[in-house]
Amino acid sequence: MNGFGDEHRYDDIIGLPHRVSATRKRMDPLSRAAQFSPFAALTGYEDYIFEEGRFTDGKAELDEDEKEAIGSRLTSLAALFPDAGEVIVTYWSEDGKKAGGRYLTVSGKVEKIDPEKGTVAFDCGITLSVSDIFSVCDYGNCPGEA
Repeated sequence: MNGFGDEHRYDDIIGLPHRVSATRKRMDPLSRAAQFSPFAALTGYEDYIFEEGRFTDGKAELDEDEKEAIGSRLTSLAALFPDAGEVIVTYWSEDGKKAGGRYLTVSGKVEKIDPEKGTVAFDCGITLSVSDIFSVCDYGNCPGEA
């Protein structure tokens, strides 16, 4: 006795052949496995948890000297335009789903500087607001580059 009843209670059927239905075909293994797949009671919950756990940065505020340096660099690019070389620009990009964002870098030639709108357009199709630009440097001559 094992506490759950008689351990020999199925001895009378243990040797019987497996019953095969004459009217229904046997279920394929993929369909049988689907019966045991997990059930998602809260659709979208995993996406929500992922989004809440995703980190965003805060936008750094530049001091007046840094803003002036970026402005003068853009002015010198405008003076050299269209013969200005390729530049690397680090800029702020707002996150579309939550507060904050991140800094991205684009490299390319400046196609257009619009002082009225306060934008800079690049040959790769990106147009940036001057207020979102964090740094501008010549290609291959950026501080911190190896």
